[in-house]
Amino acid sequence: MNNKSSQKTAKAASGKVKKAAGSKSGSKSDMAIVTVPECDSASETAQFCDQLLSTLAQKPKALTLRFIGPHSLPPDSALILHEIITKKHNGVTIITEAWSPVLGASFLVWLAGDVRHMRRTTFAHFRSLQDNFPVRDDKSSIDEFMEFLGPNEPAPFRNLCEEDYKTVLQLLDEYIPVGDWCGKIIRPPMLQELGLLGPHPADELLKKYLGGTAVPADPEDGSAPKR
Repeated sequence: MNNKSSQKTAKAASGKVKKAAGSKSGSKSDMAIVTVPECDSASETAQFCDQLLSTLAQKPKALTLRFIGPHSLPPDSALILHEIITKKHNGVTIITEAWSPVLGASFLVWLAGDVRHMRRTTFAHFRSLQDNFPVRDDKSSIDEFMEFLGPNEPAPFRNLCEEDYKTVLQLLDEYIPVGDWCGKIIRPPMLQELGLLGPHPADELLKKYLGGTAVPADPEDGSAPKR
């Protein structure tokens, strides 16, 4: 199997729904767990949205969306997922868990959860509009998203992507002051101070066995200031 086939297999597996232990086939599950894929193609986004809607239709008590691996969704994919997640789903609590950094538009999807968890040693980050989607007349690629688009992508398409990211920033501003935090590393202590974060499940286990030992906050990294 070549590398591309292996990557496709891995991506397909990442979107599969896991039932909570003890749930019976055909009965209402108490919890479902989904790992959010990168959604870097229209087909992958459509497949994951179908799986997400199908899982929500089963009305589990809780649906956990996990972000594993440094995660940066394309803006359009993130806006679709944000709209699905923020619709009222009667009786379903949506939990978002960041096991790895949530970057750019992925941060918006993470914030859409009813309950949010983040590994205590990871972080969130989003760039400014101009940094993330520079509008250029030449064919140079100067950041990750331009590399994703490819050097020959026409300028009109890049301008449309810029419009999507503008919307992402506008929605982010409903959760966190974009002007204050754009371009900064945002660590869990600051998110907790803003009322945007619950403890990560893994941290609860660590506190139990390590007696509440915590990773010290670094105010220079955008974490909570020492009191």
